[in-house]
Amino acid sequence: MFEQHGNFNVFVVNNTITLILEGAWNVETSLAYQQEIREKARHLKGSPFGVLTFLNDWELCTPECEKVLVEIVQTAISWGMQREAVVNDTGAAKLLLFEKHKHLHVNNSKEAHFQRSIFSQKSDAVSWLASEGFHLDDI
Repeated sequence: MFEQHGNFNVFVVNNTITLILEGAWNVETSLAYQQEIREKARHLKGSPFGVLTFLNDWELCTPECEKVLVEIVQTAISWGMQREAVVNDTGAAKLLLFEKHKHLHVNNSKEAHFQRSIFSQKSDAVSWLASEGFHLDDI
């Protein structure tokens, strides 16, 4: 097993998870990220929740990470994730990962309630989540 490359922060406020991704990730980082989300967001399981994801300082990941990241999204949807606001002001290359795997989400009625929107500004993302019923304190 290798050392983790890249960083992340996971915060849960009200019914919203905030995810901050930084650096270039290897699979060890994505597995640690998955575990931290499960631990910090476990109490949201079964209730509708939103996610605010910051990609501005993320430099993508190794191919091995992709499977783990897809599993994270599938689990979140099955737990009750209904909205994800992605903040990315540093180009479209990172968003290709989302596009590539959008068809791999959970195929059930919970997926029908899931919607992801991309924003270049934090304020727009936070406003959209609030308009959808997912409120954050000032972050």
